[in-house]
Amino acid sequence: MSRLENLDLTAITLEECLAEINGEAADRQAANAEGWYPGLVSDLAHWAEYGITTAVELGEYLDAAVAQEEDEVPEHDVALDAAFEDSRTFTSADLEVNQVW
Repeated sequence: MSRLENLDLTAITLEECLAEINGEAADRQAANAEGWYPGLVSDLAHWAEYGITTAVELGEYLDAAVAQEEDEVPEHDVALDAAFEDSRTFTSADLEVNQVW
């Protein structure tokens, strides 16, 4: 279980929240050297430029960013899947006819 799951953003400072997030990223990186687990900028002035001065505001900002990213992912297209599967049914004869020499 992630140590971030039960983090009470109302009970910690922005600095503490960033330290927890970055600590979680470092733990995951250490456990999986081939993965990439970036942390967040820990400079409070950086977050202040975004209007974020509390852990709650950071949580809301990150939740909104995730929601936006999920909205940008195209929905599963069954027709596109079928067309892709059809494109994979070439025989060796089909390939020989379409070869350019």
